[in-house]
Amino acid sequence: MINYNESDGLNSSYTYRMKQDAHGFMWIGTDNGLFRFDGKEFKQYGRKEGLKNIEVISCEPLPNGEIFIVPFLNDFSYLKNGKIISSRYNKYLSDQFSNYVPIITRNNNTLYLHTINNPKDIFVYENEHLKKYHVSIDYKNISLHAFKFDYHTNTLYLKEAFGDSIIIYNIITKKQESLFIGKSYFVCNKDNLFVFYDEKTLDVYKLQGTSRFKKIHSYPLKGKVFHSIIDKNNKLWLNMVNGGVLFFNQSLLDESKPLKPPVTLLKDHVIQYVFVDRDDNIWFGLRDNGIFFISKVFFANYINQPLKNNSEYIKTISTNGNNIIIGYDKAAGAIYQNGRLRKIVFDSSDKTENKTLYTHKNIIFFGLTSKVIIYDTSSHQSITLRQNPKYIVPYAASSVLLCAASGLYLYDIKSKKNGYNFYRQNIYPLFLILKTVF
Repeated sequence: MINYNESDGLNSSYTYRMKQDAHGFMWIGTDNGLFRFDGKEFKQYGRKEGLKNIEVISCEPLPNGEIFIVPFLNDFSYLKNGKIISSRYNKYLSDQFSNYVPIITRNNNTLYLHTINNPKDIFVYENEHLKKYHVSIDYKNISLHAFKFDYHTNTLYLKEAFGDSIIIYNIITKKQESLFIGKSYFVCNKDNLFVFYDEKTLDVYKLQGTSRFKKIHSYPLKGKVFHSIIDKNNKLWLNMVNGGVLFFNQSLLDESKPLKPPVTLLKDHVIQYVFVDRDDNIWFGLRDNGIFFISKVFFANYINQPLKNNSEYIKTISTNGNNIIIGYDKAAGAIYQNGRLRKIVFDSSDKTENKTLYTHKNIIFFGLTSKVIIYDTSSHQSITLRQNPKYIVPYAASSVLLCAASGLYLYDIKSKKNGYNFYRQNIYPLFLILKTVF
C-alpha cells in the first residue's frame, strides 16, 4: 500500500472526492485546490491558476476534455485547455447552492445539478449553457432529501427526512407519488441499486421500472456511516464515522447469495472517500494524511486470504513473485505463502511503523519510520540500519538505494555494506531519474 501525501506533492490537509478521466488521470478534490495525478506527479490547480474557492469537494471529468469543478458552497468553474474559467452562471446559481454542495448526475457532456434538501429546481448544464426545470413539490409541512435524478425518465427521487416514504416526482409531467420504505436514510446508489440504513439494518433495493423498489439484500449492522459507494463492480464500501471502511466483497446484483460479513480495512483512519479505478486499483482518500493506493493484484490476494484479518494493522505490502510481504504498524511484518501467514517480530515493544518495503530474492528490506531492518528469510537473521527511508529502490543486480531524509545511500546486499551518500540537495532530481529508469 502506498501513501501519497504532502511530501509527494499532494499539498493538502483534507482530500474529498476522486474521479478518473478518459485518459486515466486521477483528479482529487482537496481543501487546497484540485490536483491531477498522472501516476508520477501531482499538478495543483489553486488560486494562482484561477480558482476563486480552493476548497474543492469534487469534480466531473467530461468526455469533451473539460473538468467541471465543484467547490464548497459555490463559485463553480471548469478547466478547459489547461485554464480555469469561472462559470458565468455563478451569480444565478448562488441562491440555490449557497448552503449545500449539489448532487450531480452526468450523461456524457451534460450535467444535472440539484440540492439535497427540498430542491426547487433541476439545473441542466452543457457546454457553458444552463437551463432549469422547476420542482413544484409543496415543502410547506415536510422536509425531503433528494437522492437520485434519473435523466432517462425525468424522475426525481426524494426521501422523507423524518418519515418512512419515498416521493417519486416527474419534472416534466409534475406527477407525484408516494412509496413506503420505512424509517431509514439513503446511503448510496448506482444505476438501479439503492442502499438504505437505519443504524440497525442495511437494506439493498433494486429499482424496477420507475416506482417499484424490490428489497434484494438485508444485513444487520451497527455504527454510523458518513459516506459510501457502490463501485464499478457493484460491490459496496461503507466509510464509518469512527474510522475504517467496511467492504462487502460480492456483487450486489447477485440476489441468490446473502450478504456475507464485510472486511474491515484501515480501522485507524477516517476515510473520506473510496474510489475503484478502471483497472480495479483502490484509492482511499484520508481526512488528514493524503491518499492510500493499493493495486488490484495486491488487493485481490490480500482480501481473499486469511491475512485480511490483520488488515487494520497493515501499512505496506510487497511481493517477491512467490510470496506476499506485509509490513505492520510496528517493528514487525509477515510473509504469506501457500495459504499460511508467518509473522516476523523484530521488537515487540517497538511501535515504529513500516513505511516502505522492498524484496530481493530471500532478502526483505523493512523500511520503518526511524530505521531499516534487513531480514534474510533463509537464515532468519536481521541487520538494522539507523536511517529513516522514504523509498527503497533497486540500483544494480545486488544493491539498492535508500532514500532517507539525510541523503541517498547505496547498500550492497552481498557485502552487507552501506556505502555512498548523496546529500539532500541531490536526492530529488536523482530520484526522479531513477523512477524513470526503473
